[in-house]
Amino acid sequence: MNAGSRRTLPSRLAALVVGWLACFVLFVAHDELPRSPIALPRPAAPEPAPRAVPVDDGELVVGRVVDAEGLPVLARVVLYDDDDPDAPPRVVECDPDGRFEVYVGAARRALLLAEADGYESASRVVVIPTAAPVEFRLAPAGALRVRVLLPDGTPAPSASVAIGGVSVRPPRLGATDAQGMVEFRSLPTGLYDVRASSLGLASRRVTAIDVRAGETRAVDVSLVAAVSLVGRVLGHDGAPLPNVEVAVSEDALDLAPHLVTSDADGRFRLDDLVASPYVLAARSDGFLPFGPVIVTPGEGELTFTLVRGATIRGRVSDARGNPVAGVVVTLVGGRIDTAGPSAPSMPLTGTSATQPLTPEGELGVMLGDLPPIPLGVITSTPGGGSTSVASAIGAVTDTNGTFVLVGVPPGTVQVAAHHPLHPTVTSAPRRVGGGGVLDGIELVFPPAGVVEVTVVDARGRPQAGMVVDVRTDRDDLPRNATTDERGMVRIEGVTGIVVAQALREGVAIANTRGTLDVGGRLELRIALDEVGYRLEGQVVDDRRVGIPFARVSVRAARAGAAASVVATTDELGRFVFDTLPRPPYRIEVEHASYAPRRDPSIAPDATGRLELALERGGVVTGTVTQADDDRALAGVVVELLDGGELVDEDATDARGQFRFERLATGRYEVSLRHRDFLPESRTVTLRAGREEVPTVDAGTLALRPGFTVRGVVVDALGDPVPRARVRVLRTLGAPSTTTDTQGRYELRGLAPGAYELEASHRVAGTALARRSFRATAREVLLDVDVRLPGRLAVDEEHPDPALERGVALVVADAPSGVSVIWIAPGSMAEAAGLRVGDRVVRVDGEAVAHAAHAADRLHGPVGIVCEVTLARARGERTLRVGRELYRPPPPDLLRP
Repeated sequence: MNAGSRRTLPSRLAALVVGWLACFVLFVAHDELPRSPIALPRPAAPEPAPRAVPVDDGELVVGRVVDAEGLPVLARVVLYDDDDPDAPPRVVECDPDGRFEVYVGAARRALLLAEADGYESASRVVVIPTAAPVEFRLAPAGALRVRVLLPDGTPAPSASVAIGGVSVRPPRLGATDAQGMVEFRSLPTGLYDVRASSLGLASRRVTAIDVRAGETRAVDVSLVAAVSLVGRVLGHDGAPLPNVEVAVSEDALDLAPHLVTSDADGRFRLDDLVASPYVLAARSDGFLPFGPVIVTPGEGELTFTLVRGATIRGRVSDARGNPVAGVVVTLVGGRIDTAGPSAPSMPLTGTSATQPLTPEGELGVMLGDLPPIPLGVITSTPGGGSTSVASAIGAVTDTNGTFVLVGVPPGTVQVAAHHPLHPTVTSAPRRVGGGGVLDGIELVFPPAGVVEVTVVDARGRPQAGMVVDVRTDRDDLPRNATTDERGMVRIEGVTGIVVAQALREGVAIANTRGTLDVGGRLELRIALDEVGYRLEGQVVDDRRVGIPFARVSVRAARAGAAASVVATTDELGRFVFDTLPRPPYRIEVEHASYAPRRDPSIAPDATGRLELALERGGVVTGTVTQADDDRALAGVVVELLDGGELVDEDATDARGQFRFERLATGRYEVSLRHRDFLPESRTVTLRAGREEVPTVDAGTLALRPGFTVRGVVVDALGDPVPRARVRVLRTLGAPSTTTDTQGRYELRGLAPGAYELEASHRVAGTALARRSFRATAREVLLDVDVRLPGRLAVDEEHPDPALERGVALVVADAPSGVSVIWIAPGSMAEAAGLRVGDRVVRVDGEAVAHAAHAADRLHGPVGIVCEVTLARARGERTLRVGRELYRPPPPDLLRP
């Protein structure tokens, strides 16, 4: 091993933190922008290496590969050198007895991967020298049989089929035979997505196909007429950008996205899409990512802009001024000056309930606050006698405590420093321009506090070997440790509001909370729930016949008692859970053909059994047209509401139609939104009838077109004002927007009539437009400009307020109790169903006495789920909301 590959302890700690972050991002975000298109074949396997001959400075590792019953498997074993990632892998074949031997060389650690047709692969990290033989026990793999059907229901021969899964990346490809069939074998157990295409036809993505070990699942995929998405990518100066990767997915969890690269003229084209909304994202080296935004193919050319990123340099030290190496530095937030100033030439639609990153403004660009940014890929950059590590959005300090971040969004930014032995610190807000350099960022760790957590069972006995996860409201990274024989862990570098969770098999089963001062000491105690309860049950239909393949989720009804456990019913609809905490439980049941069932608090009878009846899922359909010419209107966002609460959401297709399935009988409100039309709604009632599937047609809903206003907001000297708020005065429900980096704005979907326009900025002030205006349907008014009375500040005299961690809302005392008065747009609180006017009764199971008490309970570490109990007209309702990093509103926005 060469000297350059050796790593110090701090850098290894940093690498562990970075690795955890990278794995988290890859799992949750599914590679925010995957780089492997559907059309790529699986990478070719390396050629088997000749039989290894050991030499003096290496070692021969021997082992055996067997199946679940201990019988030999003719597998191949691939060795990867952990100390030298650039070294080519070595491959050997097992003999008939399943045995293998492979030469490791001079490495101290190696990764061995065993693969065989019909089996799931298995891996093992080997530390050199190793005394015992390595044994792999391979589990049988699953298979997926796909039948592709033409629009008339006949088989589709020679259709292209792609399947994707968490363990299958890039997606695997296949072609159907004369009967429209194709089978994918040797699949690891898990969930898969499938899509198909053929000669101008394409399918919707079939999702969540559960493939199990040793079983073959069958699925049908139907083709419909395909459409294309065409677009162009420009730089900030208006020049075309080549080699930009554009990914298009049906949603954020698409396991087999479409991907294309822009040509020399910046143009791209994606075929084999269906006429429905997609999520688009784009990226290119040296530029900020674009999106995700929602687009609808087949409606014209899309044009958007990529912006060059900035660079930040700085240093991290401790309270004594000593440099700290191995610190992970990340960009944690700020206000983006731009994410592309040009307006797309086709409509972009979406709602925060399903797409929190939908543009706030009407220009189709990302104008909102910068969300928390995870650490990106870390690459080393040699320099002098030390090495600094940098990435697009994260870095690790070198031996001098210095760091470099590149690809930073221009605007007001902040960075945070994370280290296992220090509390996280965040820099003051600073401004940086696109392509600029910001030097001199100094981050100083304060004296660290210590938290000691003791885990005991229901009888007070210490629990050794429990994993404890500790998080704080000042730190975005969790700290983990395992309890000793006293049931205790000690974690340093902690301060602020502390939440400690006891984990079992990676799942939080209990938690506690406390506050730790800087340099102080905090003792916490976690008492585990008594477990060992068994719950048996059956999911049945209205005839009390068992329903197979239903998904049953169970967790304790007490706040923070345990996370959910999930099971799938067998062929008779039965399910069994062991080692549950004591009842009552919250149970959710879902099935593709039935309305979902949710019981907030339920307990089994004396026999410990439950019978859960599902209602046959009903259907609500409808058609949306334009009121003035009766033409079908595509891309309309359709929300289905029950008592004001969002049940489901869809968008109209090319024929203007929408369809909601798996609905319980009852009364619903159908609400329609489109950026160029006035909102509309209709109430429908879904009743059980003689037909097997209850169905109600909402009929034809005609939307009236609005008009559009465009203009520029400038300051007293005529300079453009970015992020100014623009709204129509004295008009209830009128849209508002935010200006882009050139001060431009666009308001769409205004009802015909006369209006006054107001623009405001926290520094440059507030003013009315130079003129009032009147317009008719479909009219576009230009140059409705606003000059603000103040001067736009471009330095640090007016920094942004500090970011908060917790549930992204604001509460206040009201005559009826603690009331929600503000919710962050696009936040997890909004997506969970919270709304202004809700009355907060309990937070994490604790009754709140006043607004300050509720705010304290809502505040807390990022990633810790909060349970908020609300009082509404239909009674109490408990929502699970993730705590997140958010920017509180300015005080004047909360004034009555």
